This record gives sequence, structure tokens and C-alpha cells, in this order.
Amino acid sequence: MKHKKVQVIVFSDDAKNREVLLLQTNAKRGGFWQNITGSVEKADQNLEAAASRELKEETQLSSSNLFKLEEILYFVDRFDREIEEHVYYCSIPKKNPTISKEHQDFKWVKVEEVDASFFGFPNNFQMYQKALKRLR
Repeated sequence: MKHKKVQVIVFSDDAKNREVLLLQTNAKRGGFWQNITGSVEKADQNLEAAASRELKEETQLSSSNLFKLEEILYFVDRFDREIEEHVYYCSIPKKNPTISKEHQDFKWVKVEEVDASFFGFPNNFQMYQKALKRLR
């Protein structure tokens, strides 16, 4: 049985100076940068509800407009579980998040400056690119 997860890509809502929010995992988890990610906690939990919950839990930010990308990512995680990850994105007023203990830092990065080296995993960068295209 696949373990369901969500990924949430957060953009600032200023179209002229668009930025993306990245979180740095704590050292115990590898210290890499990523979008918001998390597990669907109940088998019957709505995916969008899980994405909204993860956004709130990891940043204390919220959005009433989460949009889903069509792509679903499949991979094996560090616990050797088969993962099915659904990807959402949103655009919110830029403000500094209050990050969870899972993370040690955050940064808002201008979308023009983002490249694959900003992410711990290539699929996070690929989903960022797809979400940015949809946003524009």
C-alpha cells in the first residue's frame, strides 16, 4: 500500500516581484531546502485538507486557494515506504512564517533566481517549475 503525501509550493502574491518560500529541514533530517511536504494522516483525509493542514503546521500560514497540479510523484522514501505525493501550490501575501521544529530556517527567493541547486530533491524543483508556469 502506498503512503500518501502532499507537497505545497508557496508563492508570494506580488506578480511583479514574485518569490517562492523554501524551508530548510533540520540537521537531523539532512539540512536541505524544500517546499512544504507532509503525510496524509488518515486514509480518508481529503488531499486538499492535508495540504492546507501541512501549510499551517509547518509555517503558521494559510491559503484559501490551493491549486492542484495534475502530476503525482511516486518514489521510495528514507523509511523504505512507497510514496504517492500530490502537489499543490498557492499564492499568498508575503510574510515571514513561523516554522515548525522539522525545519531550521526559511527563505523567500525571487523566482528568477531559483534553480535546481536550491532543492534537496530534483522532483521538488520540477514541481516548482510546473507550478510557476501555471501561476503565470
